[in-house]
Amino acid sequence: MEDYKERYVKEYEELLLRLSNLHAIILKGARGKLPFKLNCPLELLHEQERAMSEYARALIRRSHYENVELNVDAYINIFYLTKGIGNDYNHVRRLAINAIKKIFICKSSI
Repeated sequence: MEDYKERYVKEYEELLLRLSNLHAIILKGARGKLPFKLNCPLELLHEQERAMSEYARALIRRSHYENVELNVDAYINIFYLTKGIGNDYNHVRRLAINAIKKIFICKSSI
């Protein structure tokens, strides 16, 4: 794989991991379950989450033009997680985390 394509995939993978982690903070913060006090309003974190999600979608769209293969399933799982789709939060989160782990496992075996 060309150098820029490797960087592209890595940027996408890191973004998904950060998006998933941010969403976990938002949920715990909304429930008052964070082990620390937020320094900013929860709405600001929601705004950041929306921007990161839009950025991930832009990377996916651009990847088709750049002929870069991305694990879109991982994004779909995170999208469902962040939109609250699904009856069981823990089940959806496991799906998202497993999809992200697959990205890193596949990449490390190359």
